[in-house]
Amino acid sequence: MPFNDNIPVFFIQDAMKFPDLIHAVKPEPHNAILQAQSAHDTFWDFASLSPESTHMLLWVMSDCAIPRSYRMMQGFGVHTFRLVNARRESVFCKFHWKPLLGTHSLVWDEALKLGGADPDFHRRDLWEAIEAGDYPEWELGLQVFTEEQADGFSFDVLDATKLIPEELVPVRPVGRVVLDSPPSTTASATDSIARRSRAAALPTNRTRWRAGARCGRAGYRTARTHATGDRSCASRRDQNLAGTVAVLGIRLGRIDPGGDGGPLEADASLENSPAVLFDAVVLPDGRRGVETLSADGRTLEFIKDQYRHGKSIFAVGAGVRLLERAGIEQKLPGGSPDPGLIIARAASAAAAVRSFIAAVGKHRHAERHRDPPPI
Repeated sequence: MPFNDNIPVFFIQDAMKFPDLIHAVKPEPHNAILQAQSAHDTFWDFASLSPESTHMLLWVMSDCAIPRSYRMMQGFGVHTFRLVNARRESVFCKFHWKPLLGTHSLVWDEALKLGGADPDFHRRDLWEAIEAGDYPEWELGLQVFTEEQADGFSFDVLDATKLIPEELVPVRPVGRVVLDSPPSTTASATDSIARRSRAAALPTNRTRWRAGARCGRAGYRTARTHATGDRSCASRRDQNLAGTVAVLGIRLGRIDPGGDGGPLEADASLENSPAVLFDAVVLPDGRRGVETLSADGRTLEFIKDQYRHGKSIFAVGAGVRLLERAGIEQKLPGGSPDPGLIIARAASAAAAVRSFIAAVGKHRHAERHRDPPPI
């Protein structure tokens, strides 16, 4: 399997520079402190003397470097590989993985807060999605081209600081990968990877590939797999949506917002569940509950963070007052409606719910962004 990264290029052309790159991102020798993590002075000294790293730096500084989830992250082979068929005819190839959920990222402020709230967020997000049956899926695409085509390009296809423009060689979908089960024992699986010297003795490192018609060193084919179950889960997810939403309160336990819906059970508190852990928020109706939340600083900060980070907000009835207390305007800076801010009145509740679902599907509303933020 080719080396995969969420960025399609690398810092250097010459592999002899790799030790220099590694040394450049190490901590300062006199105090073992990383200035700005790995992006400290020593690294920038290296980058300034290696102009071929500019392409990688543009990707590193882009949104691709801080993915919203592993499930929403692209994958690239980075290197150019050679594919050889049974007649020993060969072509060059680049590998691409495209997430079914789309490519989405975190904003910088959100990433900083999320790292403090839950350093294992990405691993937990992937694990819990698989356990819930919401299997992450990627489409595998190939860029295939001949040596004759490569000779006609204005760049070296073996240069890892370059990508193959898709207008020259389109990406052709050839398959997909679905993560439908986690490893049975993560510790054993990772241990086998770390201890390659005894790889043959570890069952978790024994290959699951079997020899095909072309056996031995000529090639392999994968073992057959059998998939069961209905993968069309969209309707079931809409039915179960209310059962999977977290109810947040100032504290855990029974709360009575004072609306028509009756008491609720808060299964998480605003103290231990910051806004960065959630993709959207519903501000419920109920005069008594709104009055209580309006006087709570954590609640207002939660709503402000959801707004700053471009998340969808659904205010029902009296919940609109929470927006007012948080200083959030209901329109964008130019005066147009905010597509990620949904207000529900009694007469239009069904339509508002549909609008909210569509807004959540966009993940983030960048048109709301202002720098510096007004609140």
